[in-house]
Amino acid sequence: MPAFMRTALENALARWGRRRRVPSADGESEVLSLEPGASAAAPPRLPTTLPPLSVRLPSDEGTDPVACGLRTTSTQEAAERLDIVQQFRELNTVTERFARAHRRSQGLDQRGEQVACLMSTIVRAAFNHQDAPDRAVRTRLGLDLSADLPELHDFVRLLEELQDRIRNGTGMSWDLAARTGGQLDPTWQEPWKTSIPDAPIRLVVFPALRGPSGKVLVKQQVYTVGLRAHRDGASR
Repeated sequence: MPAFMRTALENALARWGRRRRVPSADGESEVLSLEPGASAAAPPRLPTTLPPLSVRLPSDEGTDPVACGLRTTSTQEAAERLDIVQQFRELNTVTERFARAHRRSQGLDQRGEQVACLMSTIVRAAFNHQDAPDRAVRTRLGLDLSADLPELHDFVRLLEELQDRIRNGTGMSWDLAARTGGQLDPTWQEPWKTSIPDAPIRLVVFPALRGPSGKVLVKQQVYTVGLRAHRDGASR
């Protein structure tokens, strides 16, 4: 660049700002301040620590505390009760399996009424007897106390586990009481299998499960009269 042009350019820059070399990260760059009369300062240094962040949370109105992870104890209790309910339903299935296996071993048929009666006998012996469930059921059914009975073993194992959990401060209980000869109450009872809902109750097949306040968590199953028997009676 010719000397006269360089001199003119420097004079113009002197009028509008002062040119100053500022080292950068690469050590070669320079910063040009264009503010009239201002000196080019080094870039401001960012703070190494930040002040505490203050966040204003919205009102809890309309907020589900369970969804937000609050009420941890209540949530755990609810999960525990749900698991007990599922296990109680499983016990019902295991009881029927044992009843059918027992009748099969005796060479007896699998008619619903007979299976329901045997389930009722097993349940009352296991739930209400002072003896251990295994001994109580074996004694009630006249079974050898030392015989290897896998279905009975499954029933007793699940029942004892449930009893321990229910008695461990859950406030839950089972209910075997029912007014035989009366109509079932659909708010807490249901007919077993093919029983007729509007026929009189003959026996309790499986107990109800109630929560701490008495609320029914699993309905009681009762046997009234089988559908086939009901049809046979109606055709006469």
